[in-house]
Amino acid sequence: MFKVHPFYLQGIIDVPASKSFMQRALICAAFCKSKSVLHHPIYSDDTLHLIHALQLLGAEMNIHPDLIEICGQNFLRKLPPLLNSGESGFNARVLSMIASLTEKPTLAITGEKTLLQRPMNSLHESLKAAGIAFKVTGKNLPIWILGKPTNFSFELEEIDTSQILSGMMLAFPSLNENNSFKIHVKKIPSIPYVHLTKQILELFGVNVEVDEKNSLIQIPCSQTYQPVQLLLEGDWSHAALWLSAAAINGNISIRGLNESSAQGDRVILNLFSRIHIPWQKGQNEISLSSTEFYAFEFDLTHYPDLAPAVVLLALAARGKSVIHGCERLTNKESNRLQSILSILQQINAHFEYKSHTLHITGRNFIFPHYLEVPPDHRMVMFAILLGVLADKSYTVPHLPSINKSYPTFINDVVKVCRFLQKTS
Repeated sequence: MFKVHPFYLQGIIDVPASKSFMQRALICAAFCKSKSVLHHPIYSDDTLHLIHALQLLGAEMNIHPDLIEICGQNFLRKLPPLLNSGESGFNARVLSMIASLTEKPTLAITGEKTLLQRPMNSLHESLKAAGIAFKVTGKNLPIWILGKPTNFSFELEEIDTSQILSGMMLAFPSLNENNSFKIHVKKIPSIPYVHLTKQILELFGVNVEVDEKNSLIQIPCSQTYQPVQLLLEGDWSHAALWLSAAAINGNISIRGLNESSAQGDRVILNLFSRIHIPWQKGQNEISLSSTEFYAFEFDLTHYPDLAPAVVLLALAARGKSVIHGCERLTNKESNRLQSILSILQQINAHFEYKSHTLHITGRNFIFPHYLEVPPDHRMVMFAILLGVLADKSYTVPHLPSINKSYPTFINDVVKVCRFLQKTS
C-alpha cells in the first residue's frame, strides 16, 4: 500500500531507460557474433525476463549495474524446452518469432499473471500467414513453435499490436535465406513503435524498409548484425507522466531524454506546445513548471501508453477535453480503458465515454480514502501522481506491479514529491 497526500513536484529526475528501447537492443545484440555493450540499462521485470530467455537460447551476458555486455556467438545453438515471457506481451510475441529460427524449433512460449489471460489471436494469425507451424490449446499462451517461416510474401489483415511486426523485423533478417519478406499490413497499429524498431535495427547495421504509405514492410534475409556500444535512451512515456503532473502543480526537470528519439511518446511535447504549456529544452533534459491551460483534443491510437499522462492533463484543463482512440487501451496488463473509467468515477470526475472517445471536464474532484486500481504498473503510477489534484490523502494498492517497467519509481516519488509517505 502507498499513502498519498496532496503534493506538488519539485526537483530533478533521471528518467530510467526505455524498456521498449532496451528490449529491442537486447535482441539485436544477441544476434551479434561479438560483444555489444548497452549502457544505462533498466532491470525491470520485463527486461529481466527477456535477458533470461536470451541466455537460455545461448546469448552470453555479463550484467553490471550501469552496463550489460552481450555476445551472441552461440545464440540459437541452445534449445530450452520453454521460454518464460513474464508479463510482457512484447516478449511473448518476439520470442515466438525468434523461436521459429532455431534448427529444430519445438519451443514453448509461456508467461505469467495477466499475460496468460490476454488473447493471442493476432499472433496466431500472423504465424499462420508467415507459414510458421505452431500448436496451441486455446486463444492464450502457451504456444509451441514447431517450424521455420515458409511464406515470404503475405498479408496481415487486422492486427491489434505492432509488437508482431517488430518481432518479425527483429528476427527475420537473420534467417539464412536468399530471399526477402514482403509483409502487407491492412492497418499498422502504433506505427511509432515500428519506426523505433527500424531505428534500433539500423544502429546494429540491419536494414528493413517500412513503407507507411503503402502499408508494406520489406525484410531482406541473411543480414549480419553488427556489435555496438550504445547508450540506452530514457523513457518518454514515463517522462510524459511526470511532466504532465508538473504542468498541474510543480517545477521539474527530466534528464536522460533524446528529443530526436523515434519513441512516439515524445509527441507529448507537441501537445504541451499546442495548449500553451511552456517547456524548456536543455542538454538531454526537459524542464517544465505548472501553469493554467485549457481543454484539448488528442488521439491515443498510435500512443496508447500516453493515456495516463493525457487523462491527467485533461483532469486539470479548463473546459472539456476530448480523447480519441481509447479502444487501444483494452488489451494491456489490465483493461486500461475500464481501469481509467473506474478511477475517474472514484474521484467524482466529470466525464463521458462513447464511441471509443473519452470526454473529460476538468477540475473539482472528491477523492476517496482508498483508490482501487488493478495490479497494472501504469495505472498504479497514474493513481499515485493524481496526488497533484487530490483534495485529501488516499491509499493506492499493488505497489510491486510498478517493477514491470520502473523499479525506481517510488524512489523518485520520495525525491521530488512533497508531503508524501509510505504505509505498510
